[in-house]
Amino acid sequence: MDLGPASLLLPDGTGAQPRTVARELYIEALWAIYPWADIPDLHIFLMGFDAGEQWTRHTSDSERKTPASPDSWLNLYVESKAIPDKVDAIVQHSGV
Repeated sequence: MDLGPASLLLPDGTGAQPRTVARELYIEALWAIYPWADIPDLHIFLMGFDAGEQWTRHTSDSERKTPASPDSWLNLYVESKAIPDKVDAIVQHSGV
């Protein structure tokens, strides 16, 4: 399963790739609430992740902002709100 590039080559070495780190952490969150999820489930999950990225790019400069759904699976995982901060911390620690 392809999570994305493991690192970025920087002038002073390598660093964590934010998108890959995020995908890994969101998979951990998914497995925490759906431990029965298998590889095909994760592929579908990552397809949704990709679609979300595409939609975000499409609407990022738009005034039509889509609010987060209260029915999101992320609301089932208490730590999900901390994932963006975890990604930032990992990337900063790796020097990206």
